[in-house]
Amino acid sequence: NSSCVEIVGDGPEHFICDMGSGARPLGQAKIARFGVPNPQTYHIFISHLHWDHIQGLPFFTPVLAPGSKLEVFAPATAQHGVEVEADEAVRSFLAPPFFPVSLDALRGEVTVRSTPREPFSIGSAHVTSAEVPHCGRTLGYRIEAGGVSVAYVPDHQQPGPEAIDVAPAVLELARDVDLLIHDA
Repeated sequence: NSSCVEIVGDGPEHFICDMGSGARPLGQAKIARFGVPNPQTYHIFISHLHWDHIQGLPFFTPVLAPGSKLEVFAPATAQHGVEVEADEAVRSFLAPPFFPVSLDALRGEVTVRSTPREPFSIGSAHVTSAEVPHCGRTLGYRIEAGGVSVAYVPDHQQPGPEAIDVAPAVLELARDVDLLIHDA
């Protein structure tokens, strides 16, 4: 399966990083645990809008269940030199003719927002994002809650085959974390 990482804390928040094809088995496990209807809210952090990081979104079983809520954060992106908000970008390819149904046709409630450039909070968790070198706008995330920190840095590449320095923003995102999830 492609990238989909659940981060579980002590609080009621459900955090998921990326919605690759791994979102389907994760969603099935959530429905098995919480049932249908699924009155849970899932906070989802999309690193970038490449297909292998979002293709599981419409197959995440809770999105098919009434009562579930998906709050999706994704980077705004550029199309033809113009910045496009995440909601518009996601809805452009999760709709006919590229996908048979739109996000609005799913039974769960889906909200897509552009990831804020400044740190933000969800419940007791603090979330920071930073640019990760990759093709197209890509973000890594740092989630801190209950005295524990996790950094999720996917598809991290350096510019050029001889580059050996790590981008300062990535180093700061990962500095002193308890767990680093890194794909390079």
